[in-house]
Amino acid sequence: AKTQEEVAALKEKLKKHHEVLALAQSTASRATAQAERAGEAAAAAEALLKSHTASVDAERAQMTAAAKRSEEREVLAKKEAEGCRRVADDALAKGEALREQTSRQLLMDKTIVKGLQADLRHKVAEGEAAAMHARARVAEKDARIRE
Repeated sequence: AKTQEEVAALKEKLKKHHEVLALAQSTASRATAQAERAGEAAAAAEALLKSHTASVDAERAQMTAAAKRSEEREVLAKKEAEGCRRVADDALAKGEALREQTSRQLLMDKTIVKGLQADLRHKVAEGEAAAMHARARVAEKDARIRE
């Protein structure tokens, strides 16, 4: 009877061990499934990270290229502005030189006009003197003729 009890106890222990084993296998199966899902999620996250990294790198490259183009345009604009400034300075200097030349020419022209006016007044005075002298001679001749 003792052996039968021992056999029954062993059977009961074996049954409990089978239950524990089944529970462990079920837990292991669930853990394996969770690990597979975690691996898939990690792979998906890694792919997403690579995609975002590529997107950020592409955007960085575009921003760098845009910054370079902007700097190039700024350099060109500065060169153009400097060229315009030089042209304006040159035009201003030419305008000033022309103004000075015109001013000198005007002064010379005024001097010439004054000289011509003085000559003209002198000639008018000479003409008037000659006319008076001629009148006096004519009057003298008239007076002789009347005598």
